[in-house]
Amino acid sequence: MRLSYYIFSLSLFLTLIQCGGDAGPSGQVDMSVTPSSPIVMTSDLVIPVSADSSVTVTAPYLVVNITITNGSSETLNLSGIRFEASYDSTDKNGVTTKIESGTKDIAPSAYDAFSYAYIKTTKTCNSVTTCDQTLFAQLLPGESQTITVSDGTNDQSLKFYLSELPKSDGKNFTYRIKMTALGFFGTYSNITNRLTKSIYFTTY
Repeated sequence: MRLSYYIFSLSLFLTLIQCGGDAGPSGQVDMSVTPSSPIVMTSDLVIPVSADSSVTVTAPYLVVNITITNGSSETLNLSGIRFEASYDSTDKNGVTTKIESGTKDIAPSAYDAFSYAYIKTTKTCNSVTTCDQTLFAQLLPGESQTITVSDGTNDQSLKFYLSELPKSDGKNFTYRIKMTALGFFGTYSNITNRLTKSIYFTTY
């Protein structure tokens, strides 16, 4: 059974805002998540992997697809995605404190642990053994792409499950997520610029 998802947890630690200050061609890159404001799920999800195995997504969690648009004049290579999360915690005296998580970097090589998921790039993927697992996506100038996976024949949007979000007080499910695209412009033999593009989104 082929599944298209990746699960990762932020044990401590979405309205969409583009982060300003991106320099060079990174400033001409746009990103978005679908849904734009994900709902936080409060019950664990069990996903069958095969007839005798499964993967559990531990609540609280959310799930998104990621779309990236290359508005620059250079080829964009997306080699990683970084997530950071925060939420506001209010004590009994009404004092609010911002709780921040560490960072979680996700690379296509992480899919090595999931034999049924292969990263699709513009490279022809004739079989699972020839798919490129070094990039999440490769976009030509002006191209827009939702991150997908392929089994060599069929492509489908890749779902990112953010699991084990902090339970906070059990009532507040509004998390602020910073998502950063990492990579480079050009080719492996002629890298012209670094890709660093961030957006923020919130849950409800």
